[in-house]
Amino acid sequence: MLLPQDFARLNKRLDEMLIETGRKPESVRRSMMTGCVFGKDESTLQQKITARGATLEELQGHGVVAGSLSVVNEQLAALEAAGLQRVMLQWQELDDLESLEKLAKGIL
Repeated sequence: MLLPQDFARLNKRLDEMLIETGRKPESVRRSMMTGCVFGKDESTLQQKITARGATLEELQGHGVVAGSLSVVNEQLAALEAAGLQRVMLQWQELDDLESLEKLAKGIL
């Protein structure tokens, strides 16, 4: 899991390596998978954070996309600005499809 500044640094290095080998940087799609912690409401979000034994800030500091809908959108926008073209959000709470649906509607 990467923070936007780490992704930007690695993305730049990948561009350099592609150019060195005669390839166009845009020939490689930039994607990553990262954890996601989101809840349909504040209470659900806090339960999920507590279950991970960390604070929201600690999760985010490790590159996990986590928080309210507006915060998640801000994190995704920062990753996009760093060069990310596709993200796969790892959803571990398969019994909480209501939160997943709210997240999907809020970011799509």
